[in-house]
Amino acid sequence: MNRAIRAAGFLALLIISACARTVVLKYDPIVRGIEDPTSEVALKVVDGREPEHGGTNTAEVGRVRGGYGNPFPLFDTDPHKVSQLVRDATTDALSHARVSVQPGSPRVLVATVKTFWLDGYVGYKAAVDVECQLQDLQGTVLWTATIGGAAGGTAGWSLTGFVASTYQTALANYAENALVQFNTPAFQKNVF
Repeated sequence: MNRAIRAAGFLALLIISACARTVVLKYDPIVRGIEDPTSEVALKVVDGREPEHGGTNTAEVGRVRGGYGNPFPLFDTDPHKVSQLVRDATTDALSHARVSVQPGSPRVLVATVKTFWLDGYVGYKAAVDVECQLQDLQGTVLWTATIGGAAGGTAGWSLTGFVASTYQTALANYAENALVQFNTPAFQKNVF
């Protein structure tokens, strides 16, 4: 009897794991280097997503649906990828604002990932929302903004083939919106 229960449990886990989908996400920066940075900040990225949207399993980045609408979890192959992608896009936006990222800087930009999620059915939406706080070394908040980016994609013939490009567009949209915020007088007066 125990052997039959273990075999059934193993089979159930095998079926569930077969339903999960994996992708490899990346961010292609808009700018390759900083031209004459005029200031610097340290950058700290925190994965603060809700438990049901990647906060429990940091590799989870969304949900795709099969032909009948049945949901399958979507994972990146790297459990630290979300933080790295947000770091890359934020660094890119700061570069455009002529702010370099340097550890040990007297100003720290804390970027807390609130949303990094893709969901839909045939048509999908990827959303990236980050709460950015510029702090001094004592932790005093000098500036704050919640910055978002989004993009849509269509599944087509592949259940996951559109995911990487959709997230690239959402991250680029986030970086563009972050650049607008990093160029505001309220931000710049605290870093320059």
